[in-house]
Amino acid sequence: MPVATDCLHHLTADHTCAVSLDVFHSDRPASSWPVDTRFDWRRIAYHALVSRALDDLEETTNRNRTSVPREHLVLYQFSARGHDVGQSILGSLLGHPHDGVGAYYRSRPLLLSVGASI
Repeated sequence: MPVATDCLHHLTADHTCAVSLDVFHSDRPASSWPVDTRFDWRRIAYHALVSRALDDLEETTNRNRTSVPREHLVLYQFSARGHDVGQSILGSLLGHPHDGVGAYYRSRPLLLSVGASI
């Protein structure tokens, strides 16, 4: 795996694993760092931002319960914030017919990235 060759793993004094990337210790400017062409960063950002916008909409609906008709309430809202970019990256790497992934109630960014409609 290319990423693993760029990482230096070592055990710290308190027995936790520390990971450092060589590119962050490089004297080369960021513009000369290698580009991983497996990722379409615009698409990944799009799915993460759409997921966040839907989270915001649901949270706003919850805050305005008195002004929203009862049948349109979002009773429970579990956001994927903090995991949205990672899920979008994972979804972008799924493309082989034998690839599989399990989704759960906080998996909206993952589902968007594999083609689920809004």
